Amino acid sequence: MKKTILTVVCATVLSMGSFNVYAHIPHPMDKMSPRHEMRGPKDFAKELNLTDEQKVQADKIREEGRKKMEPLMQERKALHDKMERVRKENMAEFEKILTPEQKETFENIKKKHMERKSKFGRKPKLEDVKK
Repeated sequence: MKKTILTVVCATVLSMGSFNVYAHIPHPMDKMSPRHEMRGPKDFAKELNLTDEQKVQADKIREEGRKKMEPLMQERKALHDKMERVRKENMAEFEKILTPEQKETFENIKKKHMERKSKFGRKPKLEDVKK
């Protein structure tokens, strides 16, 4: 019985995604060397020696691409918001099964996680900091 409960608790915590195993590893793009910096349209135009006509065409292509991407970005944001709501609901359900001592320990674990997150430049969510 205890193994089953432990398995369910572990599965719940892992499925919530609130504790990223890789949170302590900085993202490789965080500190790019100058030669790997992102280039903008003007950089490409200059490096490729585009004509004025090509620059106009490139701007048009880029603008059309942005227009096509906008609805997809909105869908992505809506999906992310839904996922965040489910994560919060799961966390609330999980916390309901904890004893007061376990809740205190769990709060300390979350606090350490937020400290680690902020240590590596990731901004903790406001609602996570309030707790």
